[in-house]
Amino acid sequence: MKFSSFFHKPLTGLGFLFLLACNQETPRDPLSAFPIDEQLLSEVLTDTASLGKGEVTLHFSATLSVNEEKQADIFPPVSGQVQQVYVNNGDYVRKGQVLGTMRSPEVAIAEKEAEGAKAELRTAERQWQSTQALFASGLASAKEVEEAENEKILRQSVYQKNHELLKIYGSGKEGRFVFTSPINGFITGKNMYPQMQIRPDHETSLLSIADLSDVWAIINIYESDIANIRVGDEASIQLMAYPDQRFQGKISHIYHLLDPDNKVINARVVISNHGFRIKPGMLATVEINTRSDHRFPSIPADCLIFDRNQYHVLVIQSDRKKVEIRQVKVDRKTDGRAYIAEGLKGGELVVSSKQVFIYESLKP
Repeated sequence: MKFSSFFHKPLTGLGFLFLLACNQETPRDPLSAFPIDEQLLSEVLTDTASLGKGEVTLHFSATLSVNEEKQADIFPPVSGQVQQVYVNNGDYVRKGQVLGTMRSPEVAIAEKEAEGAKAELRTAERQWQSTQALFASGLASAKEVEEAENEKILRQSVYQKNHELLKIYGSGKEGRFVFTSPINGFITGKNMYPQMQIRPDHETSLLSIADLSDVWAIINIYESDIANIRVGDEASIQLMAYPDQRFQGKISHIYHLLDPDNKVINARVVISNHGFRIKPGMLATVEINTRSDHRFPSIPADCLIFDRNQYHVLVIQSDRKKVEIRQVKVDRKTDGRAYIAEGLKGGELVVSSKQVFIYESLKP
């Protein structure tokens, strides 16, 4: 339809409203109301601002990570040269499984000292037994028996110390240090290779192992949402790898440190990982249903009109004879709805179709 033919029709509905706006000669208050006829009302869709029960659905981006409480990092307690490495990233290992070996001069010295301590203990035990026999036959004094017993106890202590040190080293003899897994889990980090020289000041872990029976989703919470998130809130997690499946979890911890650059804090959601389908590093979307301290009226987000850096809605007055341009303050948008913090009350009727055209016709 040509623009000129628009005015050859009866001035009802949107045509009436458009002509009314064109004939206005003086600037209008944007909060003033304009007449609306039944024909116009029948041509547009409307929606009622609903007042919720204080329940809010929030969406966040998240990154999946290992459960740090079920992770083990292996550091070398001695220096030496790596001989063998039996695992690779992603391998599943069991507690006590040998992961690799390293030749270490410190272990060789400890083994030699342990052998010496063992020999000295045997000598001290024989001496104590001999002194006891001499004491029984009257050829040794009680003091000599006491001295022999003290020597035996000292040699037992030295031997036990060396024995415990070798247990820590996991020595397999010939100066070998044996790396074993302290937990069941997957190799998630590897910085250990044959012939690699380990210095005494080595500060990074050689191997990292994680139990992935459950994982963490680390979510970013913007400052405006902090007040609505609580420990224990139920969370629904969707992964790009499994678009048709949702995983469930709960917020277990909120990190009360605000990132000064991004204005976010982190929270973690614990997710059960049956079958180890979830991999650390995956990206996720987390949906959290929580209760809000504010009960804001909500309308379809499409009802909003953004102009001059402000949001507006068209409100139909209770007598259904006038329409009003209303400036509103939006608290949040989620699931296609806008929650209005200021400017709208629950139960008010708003225009939900052709609202931009009407707004442009009426605005000053």
